[in-house]
Amino acid sequence: MATRNQTFDTPDPDDPLDIHTRDSNNHTPLLAAAYRLDVAATRAQIVAGADVHAVEDPSDDDSYNAIDLVLSVTRNAYIPQTAQICRMLLDAGVPATERMRTAVRGIGTEFEFGRSGFNPDYVAQVDAGLAELYAMFDVTPAPAHQTHDGVSPISVVATTWTEQFNELWDLLVPPSGAALSAQGEVIRICGRINRELLGTGGANWDRQFRAMVDTAVEIVSGGTTLPAADFKDYRAAAKKVRKGRIDEEAIMRMIELSVSWVLANPTPQPFSTTRYTR
Repeated sequence: MATRNQTFDTPDPDDPLDIHTRDSNNHTPLLAAAYRLDVAATRAQIVAGADVHAVEDPSDDDSYNAIDLVLSVTRNAYIPQTAQICRMLLDAGVPATERMRTAVRGIGTEFEFGRSGFNPDYVAQVDAGLAELYAMFDVTPAPAHQTHDGVSPISVVATTWTEQFNELWDLLVPPSGAALSAQGEVIRICGRINRELLGTGGANWDRQFRAMVDTAVEIVSGGTTLPAADFKDYRAAAKKVRKGRIDEEAIMRMIELSVSWVLANPTPQPFSTTRYTR
């Protein structure tokens, strides 16, 4: 997929409104402008007569169009620009789809999760843009993110460990930095490890990640401990993960048993660390 600072390979540099030539990523200038979240360039392409229905791969029925692209790359701070671009494209005749509605729901959920840590000077602008997206795509606004109060017993309603992990993440893990409780931190560590090893292939794996694995083992060795066999499994899985191996079975076992430990220790335990900053 293209990067936002991509350049076009073949269009005439004196003709910025070229509307047909595709770049090395198979993007028309309109698709590239939407991907860069460039409101002015997107507007210029539409006015120039660009095909608003163009997709990345015309041979693929599920290929992304300009709205799909902008919704796929936007993040909290870019929500106002995203709303403007989507409005222009919808007005130009691009139909709303369920995939777009799903993407908008995800954008709203992500913003609500990080709202408490977002720059307060820009919250009003982002809220306005998000409200526009909800209205444009007929999507029910994401509920306010509920975080644990740090005192009450930790509980979940999910019944599978994968769903319980997601619920505990939403409940206990802050938008940035270490969690305030040992329960939240072991969940956060597992999530970071999973993302780093299975998401990026361990490209950033270093001694800080290894320290996080060690901390996870320390956490689950306290409180109401896991059954002996499970704790043995935990240590074995952690040993493999600590080496930065792309071992999905070991990673999943760490996550599963971390969830079990949290549920067996519902009383929040204060946590602080200076051993890593990730």
